[in-house]
Amino acid sequence: MELIDGYNENNEPTGDIVERFEAFDKGLWRRTVSCWILNENGEILMQKRTPNKKRNPNKWAKTGGQVDRRRNTRSSYKERSKRRAWNWY
Repeated sequence: MELIDGYNENNEPTGDIVERFEAFDKGLWRRTVSCWILNENGEILMQKRTPNKKRNPNKWAKTGGQVDRRRNTRSSYKERSKRRAWNWY
């Protein structure tokens, strides 16, 4: 189970701790990161989502996702971009 911190519309923590999909399903405010990775030719790294993903299976997407509980956006961005960069070809 992936837990995330809840936020209000002013990006202030609410103190709520919710499961990732519960927050998404209920439309609760949460932090996410998007990583746009470009090479020297200006080409953008995209990834194809696996067919067993709950949301948007088999779709092309940029790198990113939820910010896990007790993480900040900077560390989440670094971790997700490093994890996905090996897919570049």
